[in-house]
Amino acid sequence: MDVRAGAAFIAQARTELRPAPQDSTAVKRRSFFTFFNLPLAGVLVAGMAAVVVYQNVVTLPRLRSEVATANAPAVLSATSLIGSASRGTEMPSAVLSHGQALFLDVDVPTDDRFSSYELAFYTPGGSRLDAIGVSPDQAKNTLLVRLPAHDIQSGVYSLAVEGTPGGGKPAVKLAQYRFRVLIGN
Repeated sequence: MDVRAGAAFIAQARTELRPAPQDSTAVKRRSFFTFFNLPLAGVLVAGMAAVVVYQNVVTLPRLRSEVATANAPAVLSATSLIGSASRGTEMPSAVLSHGQALFLDVDVPTDDRFSSYELAFYTPGGSRLDAIGVSPDQAKNTLLVRLPAHDIQSGVYSLAVEGTPGGGKPAVKLAQYRFRVLIGN
């Protein structure tokens, strides 16, 4: 009887442990690496390779050249605006070559009632080009200000120096400098 019970148990276990039939509507899982067999993947890999080649052939050498130029010793000439706010003085002029930045020496009239200062640059057309914030400690000395080359064209520019009192009061115009820029070759 034990042998028959054991045989019945084994027969029933075989039927219960038989693998389940596969469902034909079930989604098959793909391996990650089958993505690389797709035609779109080849196009994407080729595009990424083109970007890497462009960076290594064009962008990085140009950036290295610009960094080397910026780090190399150079003689810089600055146009002095010191004293040019008074009437009757000749308008300072800066002669620049194309792509050269403009350097200006500027004195900020200081007063203890101002918590900060602002240097606002205006184009020959009168529109505001850029502004630079100046702390009271910086304003105590003559400032060397640089305007990037891409912002500069030939014409008469102006620089307004404004003092900002504390407490949310409006800024006070302290000085107005005008200067001429001539772009050569």
